[in-house]
Amino acid sequence: MVAVSSRILTIALAVYSYLRVSAPATGNPPGAHAADTAKIAFAIQILVGIIFFLIPFFPEAVHFGSRCLRDYAPEQLERIMPLLRDTTGLMGFVASLFFAINVQLLIRQAHSAAPREYGHTIAALTPWLIAGLLAAEVATVFYYLRRFDAAANSANPIHNNG
Repeated sequence: MVAVSSRILTIALAVYSYLRVSAPATGNPPGAHAADTAKIAFAIQILVGIIFFLIPFFPEAVHFGSRCLRDYAPEQLERIMPLLRDTTGLMGFVASLFFAINVQLLIRQAHSAAPREYGHTIAALTPWLIAGLLAAEVATVFYYLRRFDAAANSANPIHNNG
């Protein structure tokens, strides 16, 4: 359930970013370069989303530090796969949220009457956004690594109820 809902939210964020980036600008706004930067952030958002969608299809390539999923026995890996889909779904959603916020900020800067001053606001927010992204990603990885261990060591598969 977590994997599906997080992927739906990731797609919704990508659609939102697309609508924000593709909205026509009236005239030649003073912060037009910010709109170009927003398009680049949107492209990165799409790329990161695709990567997180594809990761569960290549579990042998997944590494969490010194842990490799290919080190698990096939029956353990079968129990871990639903958790891997949840992990990558949440990680993709968090990364997509980060880029969607940046797209929104850059579009606002592009349409601002004083884009330089709005750029200072973005510069002040950026460390907090990056810290939030990193904290959420690290928390997700550590939480699911513990669940991977529990699933690998149990005789019964863990039913993922969210």
